Amino acid sequence: MKSKSLFFVITFLIIFSVGCYTNDEGITQHTLKNVNLIEKKLDLLTETELQIPLQVNPYSFVEISEWYDSDTVLLLKDENAISYINKVNLKTGEISNFFQTEEPIFSVETNYDHSYFAIQTSTYDLSSPLYFINSEGQMVYKLTDIGEEYSLFWSPYNSEELIIISFLPDWEFDVYQLNLSEGKLAQLNLDHTYFQWLTKDEVAFLEWSSLAPSFFAPIYKHNLLTNKTEELLEEVLAFFTFGENVLVAISVESLEAEQSIYQFYQNQDLIAQLEIPTLNTYSEQWWIPFHEYDDHKHFFYYLSPMYSGDFFGYNDPFELTQFNVETGTVEKIIDVDLQAPIKLSPDGRWMLYGNQFEWLIDLSNKTVHSLIE
Repeated sequence: MKSKSLFFVITFLIIFSVGCYTNDEGITQHTLKNVNLIEKKLDLLTETELQIPLQVNPYSFVEISEWYDSDTVLLLKDENAISYINKVNLKTGEISNFFQTEEPIFSVETNYDHSYFAIQTSTYDLSSPLYFINSEGQMVYKLTDIGEEYSLFWSPYNSEELIIISFLPDWEFDVYQLNLSEGKLAQLNLDHTYFQWLTKDEVAFLEWSSLAPSFFAPIYKHNLLTNKTEELLEEVLAFFTFGENVLVAISVESLEAEQSIYQFYQNQDLIAQLEIPTLNTYSEQWWIPFHEYDDHKHFFYYLSPMYSGDFFGYNDPFELTQFNVETGTVEKIIDVDLQAPIKLSPDGRWMLYGNQFEWLIDLSNKTVHSLIE
């Protein structure tokens, strides 16, 4: 009701102001004043629409871990040796308990449709339980005693399936495929620690050479049903995939190049290309900006430096940028101070930002708001 009332008031102000001026210059100046007023009011709408900043205990607050849905976030806190995950509705301010455990929680990761949440914990005996919770907060699967830490790769094509990398002592690791609906855990004979899903039955990885270390490696795809493996793309620096069979391959013309080339493929056809300034790390790790992808609008979001240079010496802001994969257009959203994680809301309107996801970016109004007081 507040938003509708404000809309009618603003509309009346514009009509009234135009009616009161008879010369073009007066109309222009007064209309510009009202446009500025509208912009200020719209910024305030975000504050009144959402119940932020959140009132939290700074001594127990750990982080905002994930989106639960487009209006609700999962907030992690530790109190009296118990880890709590609370659901916090940003519009109503309602807080409810979602999950709790006496073990320290390290991370919370959701699948693509936010129907399941993987919760990594740790114990004193390093058994590191891994819990899988549905959207009702009920545990549907638990893994223990298979590793000390995990990397998870959810399938965008089956919400109940993922690849798990289980890291063991002495730099060893195991690879598993888990199907939550079937409760089936299968160990895979794959010697890689990074996977991306290509289709419902295929994953991809980089085939690094152990004989000749290099910045570049080919992308191979592996069929989980037939165990057939074949080369997909030649030498790249890195890659990642999204739903709808979208693959992004990163390359450069030379290791001294100031721009990294991001090539977007769909069903193995090149559909778009983007160049992003490179920040040199002077190490084996190629710098890749934090990024997110909107499957519905086909927008690729990333934090771009203003220029290429030294990663450790770069002290200027980063530009949250939107790349339209369909049209090839690039649009700056807002400047931010740090190269920090970002996480897109399910409806594509909001972006969590920060090392604790303590900031909320309104992608429509291009404004940033503190979530934590």
